[in-house]
Amino acid sequence: MTATVELEVEIEALREEMYQLYKNDPTDPQLVSVSQSLDQLLNKLNYMLQT
Repeated sequence: MTATVELEVEIEALREEMYQLYKNDPTDPQLVSVSQSLDQLLNKLNYMLQT
């Protein structure tokens, strides 16, 4: 598996975790942390695809 594919898999897993957290409790403070981690991975993927 290439690095970008691995990153995409990780992004999807984190995205699913965020959706589940939101579905269970939209006010869960952990949502912010998961969202920030997801943003970092998305930024990393974007950087990798541009270089």
